[in-house]
Amino acid sequence: MKRIALSRMFLSNRLFADLNKLLMVVMASLALAMPALAAERITSYAVNINVQQNGELAITENITVRAEGDQIRRGIFRDIPTVLVDDQGRKVRSSIYDLSVKRDGNAENFSISGIDNGKRIYIGHEDVFLNTGFYTYELKYKMDRQIRFKEEHQELYFNAIGQFWAFPIDRAVVRVQLPSGTNVLNTTAFSGRYGEDKQDVDIRTNEDGDIIFSATRALSYYEGLTIAVAMENGTIARPEGMTAFLYMLSDMRGQIFPPIIAIFVLLYNVIAWARVGRDPAKGTIVPLFYPPKGFSPALVHYVHHYGWHKAGWPAYIAALISLAVKGLVVIGENGEKNTTVTVTNATTPSLPPGEMRLFNWLRSKGEIEIDKDIGESLHDNHNEVLEIIEDENRRTYFNHNVGYIAFGVVFSALSIFGMVFFEIIDFIWLPIAVALAALTMTTTAGISHLIKARSMFAWARAFVFAALVGNFIPILFTTTGLWATLQEAWGSGNLQDALLAWRGDVAVVAVLSIVAVNAIFAVLMRAPTIQGRKVMDQIEGFKMYLETAEKERLNLNDEPELDKRRFEAILPYAIALGVEKPWAEHFQNEMQRVAAKTGEKADVHLGWYSGRRFTANRLASSLSKTTAAISTAMIAAKPQSSSSSGFSSGGGFSGGGGGGGGGGGW
Repeated sequence: MKRIALSRMFLSNRLFADLNKLLMVVMASLALAMPALAAERITSYAVNINVQQNGELAITENITVRAEGDQIRRGIFRDIPTVLVDDQGRKVRSSIYDLSVKRDGNAENFSISGIDNGKRIYIGHEDVFLNTGFYTYELKYKMDRQIRFKEEHQELYFNAIGQFWAFPIDRAVVRVQLPSGTNVLNTTAFSGRYGEDKQDVDIRTNEDGDIIFSATRALSYYEGLTIAVAMENGTIARPEGMTAFLYMLSDMRGQIFPPIIAIFVLLYNVIAWARVGRDPAKGTIVPLFYPPKGFSPALVHYVHHYGWHKAGWPAYIAALISLAVKGLVVIGENGEKNTTVTVTNATTPSLPPGEMRLFNWLRSKGEIEIDKDIGESLHDNHNEVLEIIEDENRRTYFNHNVGYIAFGVVFSALSIFGMVFFEIIDFIWLPIAVALAALTMTTTAGISHLIKARSMFAWARAFVFAALVGNFIPILFTTTGLWATLQEAWGSGNLQDALLAWRGDVAVVAVLSIVAVNAIFAVLMRAPTIQGRKVMDQIEGFKMYLETAEKERLNLNDEPELDKRRFEAILPYAIALGVEKPWAEHFQNEMQRVAAKTGEKADVHLGWYSGRRFTANRLASSLSKTTAAISTAMIAAKPQSSSSSGFSSGGGFSGGGGGGGGGGGW
């Protein structure tokens, strides 16, 4: 008995252990299966397509999803393409309208945003999160222009369930309701990913004449269902008259409207330029020995450059040198080779307004050292001096015609924005257009200065501009896909394909043209007044005299005798016009000739400047280095802006028809 009791106890313990192991295996299996069972998915996708006599589709989609708070947190989104490419490669643009959305039978919030060649419908509230569970969404909407009119039949070729859903679909069914009395010639369907021609679809017709397409298997991620129904000609009313014309305009908007807009932009700018931007006739330019009467060096700079060049620093420095030549200040260096300016006790003569503001500021300081300590005050005075000169002479000698330029820019910006709004070009072209406009305007201004300056510096800057443009164009073509399109078409060896590729990018060419026209005319629109043209001719003649080479001076008649006093009086003007070096070389050569005749050493030392960087026997190079050093010191003295942080925040296939798209959770 004892042995039997022990045996039973052993069997009982062993059975309990086996049951324990079995339970653990079952629990582990369930734990492994839980993620698969709870994965977010579409459990049912049912589409009803009611084909209207006028060709409209009244579509109802019922989509049941399981939400787990992973991708589906607030709801789902639905992408619906609105651009169909027909058999001839032309774009057919359809519309979505009469949209309504429900969730579990109740009206649900939704919003619509544009995507490439379509619309995205966000369903749900941004600040409302869903609980885990099943939800059924009902989308009702209408679409037009989904019927294809062929010679032998009319056809509905439609991606009823799009190939770009981010979830698997357990069950998929599509019902097509046709107009009464429709003679159906053929039906077919395709399933799978985009481009596949699988036909895992059961097709039947019910007692009401509706065609039912049912997927015979579950659809995986990014798989869809495309249906095709061929109907007898005359079933659907073909668009005619004004409707057909408006459809044509909509389809060809990318080829029709961009060139028209570009032409209007060009016409406006040409007319505006002809009205206000044409320069008065230029007079004969001859060397002049004196600057225009009553013009200060800074004002000469302002008029000659149609405004301030290099932020007006050459004009400001010319005004400072003018004060020094008049004996009101002394410019020098301290022990650290920093530029200093000291006011003298000389009697103040009558000064031009700009020079008076500069002198009053210097007099209030007594002596300054140009460094960051004085930088803020120096730059404030620099701006004040330029403003006084500009305010006093605005529109007297030239006009920038900013109003005309601004109107053209606003009109062009609205035009480009309109092309984005009406889906002619992508949104990316807005920032590209702005960048292109800035680059083209800078390049045009640089070339304009190059023609006028005739200097090595200008040529160097032109090469920099050319390099920027040369590097920007390949980036632009690569970013927009234009280069890849042309390369692929051209590589096929078919010139017609290449031309079609260009035709498709008419809008791109139009945008580039609009930007170029605005940038170029922004420079061309500025024009001197009649009075300004006369003064500019005088300034050009005076500049011609200052930079005339020694061998050519023999042809100058009645040139005044050049002594130290005349050299210093004209020096500020030479600095303002950027020709101080040839002017100094002429003075030094003249003094050497005088010394050779008289046997006395010529005095070329400048009494208003003292410093180690200045060498009297190398006047031209010393003077050029001195003015460059003063300019560099003044610009560098500006205090840097501070920041609060270092961080800153050949047959049919699946997907070959209209409609389609896909969706996901958000």
